[in-house]
Amino acid sequence: MRHSYVNSGNLRSLHPVLKEWIRLNRAYGKTMRWKDCAWWANERASTSIFAAAAWTSGGVALEEYSTTKKKKKKQRTGRCDLFVNVNGNKFACEFKQIFPRLKYGQTDDISNVNDQFELACDDARNLLPQEGRRLGICFVTPRFAPSQFQDMDSCLENYLECLQQNQNKLNYNSIAWFFPDDAREMEWENDRRYPGIIVLIREVFRSR
Repeated sequence: MRHSYVNSGNLRSLHPVLKEWIRLNRAYGKTMRWKDCAWWANERASTSIFAAAAWTSGGVALEEYSTTKKKKKKQRTGRCDLFVNVNGNKFACEFKQIFPRLKYGQTDDISNVNDQFELACDDARNLLPQEGRRLGICFVTPRFAPSQFQDMDSCLENYLECLQQNQNKLNYNSIAWFFPDDAREMEWENDRRYPGIIVLIREVFRSR
């Protein structure tokens, strides 16, 4: 299994951001001596790493800013999770995060990921086009119960292969992941392990 991977697809301007996203996740874990990581907290924490990656790759980013949203032809004031400008390419992003429990022999169920990814994309569709190119982004953080620790590597390998094979079903433009060796033994307070993180990105084009 490749411990880190980036395929920016047709969102090539995000390639350096995704590379930095991996580097910064590694830097945080290393700084915390691999007793903490950025991806097992929540959506906001994961978004902050993505925002930092925009800055360190030469762009700018702004989180949780007030803006106008439109749904069913009605406008309202709301918040956008993240604005990113990389080399003149402007993106308005909405995020979701999911923590699927992986079990041996059951790594082909991506329905829960698809549901959260669609929610992020629906939120992005509510943003006005002048905000920039609209992106729905889903962070996927697999978790393992103690009974699954021995199968963790094979489960991850099968799960990542499943996500790649289902690109058309999930309809993502870009995918990246980070599963460092140093994170394999980290256990959260609930005795679960969260060995890494995946990000899926889709550009959306119209309001519903």
